[in-house]
Amino acid sequence: MNSLTLLTICNISNCSNLIPLPNELGNFISLTTLYIGNYSTLTSLLNVLDKLTTLTICDIRYCSS
Repeated sequence: MNSLTLLTICNISNCSNLIPLPNELGNFISLTTLYIGNYSTLTSLLNVLDKLTTLTICDIRYCSS
């Protein structure tokens, strides 16, 4: 995942097998938009969001945990 540092948009939706959300997401230093939806095991994003200083849109929906 370290080779994705230039990624600007990330959509993580309907990924029930992705447990937990990878901490490497915080290495995406160019990320401006993050969509997370239907992620039933989402527990915390604070350690990731702290590092995403270019993030302008963060849309989290239907995450039951």
